[in-house]
Amino acid sequence: MKTILAPFPLLLAVSNLASCSYHTMETPIPPASSPPGAGWLTYTNNGYGFRLEYPPDARIAPGATEILTRIFLPFTPGTTLRSKFLDISVQVGTPFCQSSLPYPKGNDLRGDLVIHKQTWLEEWFAESGSEVNADYHSYSAASGRVCLSLNFTLLHATPSTVLPPYNPLAESQIFLDIAETFQWLGGGAVTPTP
Repeated sequence: MKTILAPFPLLLAVSNLASCSYHTMETPIPPASSPPGAGWLTYTNNGYGFRLEYPPDARIAPGATEILTRIFLPFTPGTTLRSKFLDISVQVGTPFCQSSLPYPKGNDLRGDLVIHKQTWLEEWFAESGSEVNADYHSYSAASGRVCLSLNFTLLHATPSTVLPPYNPLAESQIFLDIAETFQWLGGGAVTPTP
């Protein structure tokens, strides 16, 4: 059961897409038709004590660590959407648990979201470029000194007459589906391993 404590906001536009740190463009794969749990794969981070599920046609990017893992997610081909992915980010000892993405705080929209008794800080923000735009949706939660952020990104081309625009609501539904599968291991109080 999920309880949304803030309305779904419209994404804000801010500048500078230069913060993309590594390859993000992917070949489109139609979205998974199976609901969470129906053949989904499990990502487990034993070092920081959590796990979540993701669609079987998604793939983990090379170079994954316990601090940062990128999972490329399936998306509908033939639209302006170019890439859809999840960055699982861990921060330890931060004074306030919030998105680890480098965006100008204050240009976002925030709200609390409760999923299965876990309270998440939910943040939405966007960046606009001349050819590519990015929409970000982040869920952050703390357990002990561990701050976990599930940072979802939709990279899409500037609207054109050649391709139809992507459907942001349909493409972002998987974000909540994945967040609903999240579990802290061992009851929640986690001491990170070196």
